[in-house]
Amino acid sequence: MSDRILPRITIKANEEYGSRLAAKWRQLKAPETPYILRHAYTVCRYYADCKLDSVADWMGHNADRHLKRYHRWIAEKNPREE
Repeated sequence: MSDRILPRITIKANEEYGSRLAAKWRQLKAPETPYILRHAYTVCRYYADCKLDSVADWMGHNADRHLKRYHRWIAEKNPREE
């Protein structure tokens, strides 16, 4: 891994990152929004048995807000036991 070259990050705020991503997404004329990736990631983490509090924290939420936001996707399948 030490020979890996990582891109230089110049963005200082998440909003700027989101704006740049959205602009690129529009330029590519992608059929969905970038948020579909965020939603898919969090639901996959849920079914991969990651701790709810950890996933919520990674997404910038508390556990209650996280469940409210993603419940419709999680509820489509049998929820795992907490």
